[in-house]
Amino acid sequence: MSRRCCRWLTFVAVLATGSCFGSVAFGQEVQWRYDYNVARQEAHTRKRPILIDFGTESCFWCKRLDASTFRDAAVVKLLNERFIPLKIDAQRDAPLADALRIQSYPTLVFASSDGRIMATQEGYVEAGRLLDALQRLVETVNAAPAPVADNSAGSRTVTAEPVAAPRAIRAGELLTLAREDYRTRQFLCCLDRCETLSTQYADLPEATEAQRLAAEITTNPEKLRAACDHLRDRLAGLYLELAESWLKNGQPQLAVLYLERVVQTFPGSRQAEAAQLRLSQVQGQPEGAVRFKK
Repeated sequence: MSRRCCRWLTFVAVLATGSCFGSVAFGQEVQWRYDYNVARQEAHTRKRPILIDFGTESCFWCKRLDASTFRDAAVVKLLNERFIPLKIDAQRDAPLADALRIQSYPTLVFASSDGRIMATQEGYVEAGRLLDALQRLVETVNAAPAPVADNSAGSRTVTAEPVAAPRAIRAGELLTLAREDYRTRQFLCCLDRCETLSTQYADLPEATEAQRLAAEITTNPEKLRAACDHLRDRLAGLYLELAESWLKNGQPQLAVLYLERVVQTFPGSRQAEAAQLRLSQVQGQPEGAVRFKK
């Protein structure tokens, strides 16, 4: 192959790379952290917000994000100087991904230094858009008023907020999850989290917000009915599981008792239909011919 042809192929390869990843001014690399607890502690100590990048090894758009957006010089500089960048493999750290309701990859989670979720970004994002989002987050954090204290001379001096305790961090995380449950109409789960906040974190401001959120459900008949329907489905499902557990332990009489309870208590439901079918199998009778004990 001629030298001229080689130069031409090299030029074409460069153009192809540019068309795939866009025009990016590459700089130093992002100083990623890979341990959630360590990153959270550093964020509190250094009073910096966190950017969490959730991805997987097989995710094409995650790799593209790493190869383009996270190599942009301006993005790298801002992340390294003003944030605690944290990269999480969602398959290896599934509990964290589940706790934050991560469902697609990549997903970027923006959190304040005390762990409160401030925004999320699903899917690939170009360097310019990410840079704008990061700058807005920095401005939001900087705009938060700092507490003011009086010294002995009577002048006013600004004091830094203390590092949040683990208990306060957990309360903030629970409230974030409760708000997401409310947004997605998972009202029963929302009430469960609000009750936990109200009873176990009653001395924290998150408990007050949780009580307000719970009141929005309990004073709204439609939302409260949705929560009751969810509770009914959960209870019926638990009875079915209990019946199966009794069967596995050689107690068919007790299994029949709970299967009958599902049919009688939740008539017309899919759980009642499943219980009716299971009763037929356990008692050796044709479907629909099951007789209940009085």
